Amino acid sequence: MTATAQAQPVATSTQTFKKRAGDGEPGAFFYLFTLTEESRALLKGAFDEDIKACAAYEDPQGNSFLTNTEEGPDAVVGADEVVASYALRVFTDKAHKNLVYVRHVVVTRTGHGYSSVSYSTPVTKDDPTGKDFTAVTELVEKQLSKTGAIFAE
Repeated sequence: MTATAQAQPVATSTQTFKKRAGDGEPGAFFYLFTLTEESRALLKGAFDEDIKACAAYEDPQGNSFLTNTEEGPDAVVGADEVVASYALRVFTDKAHKNLVYVRHVVVTRTGHGYSSVSYSTPVTKDDPTGKDFTAVTELVEKQLSKTGAIFAE
C-alpha cells in the first residue's frame, strides 16, 4: 500500500476527460476529496514518500521506463497550498533519452477540500522535456474557481 493510500478520504468525486477519442490522446483526471484531521496531517509527507519510492520503474517486458520527479508550481491561484506537484515521464529506453509521454499532477488544498488534477499527454515539439506545467495548472485553477468556495473554511 502506498503512503498516500493510508490517508483515507471522507468524501470523493472523480471525472476523466480526453481531448479526442483514441489511445495516446491528451487527457485529464480530476479528483476532489476531503480528509479527516488525522489524514490531513499525514498527506504531505505521504506524497513526498510515494514520489521518492516511485522515482524510477521499468515494466517487466523492458518496453517502458518511468521516472517520477517532484516539480511544478509552488502556488496556484485559488488554492491555500500546493500539497504536491510532480511529473511522471515515460521513456522507451533505459538511458531515458526517448521521452514519449508525460503526466503532470498537481494536488492542492483549499480550506478542508483537496483537489488533484492529472494531465497526461504525448510529448510535443513545443515541450520535448515535459517540463511545462501550464496545461495542468490552468485546469487546477479552473476547477478551483468552481469548487473552491465549497471547501473554504
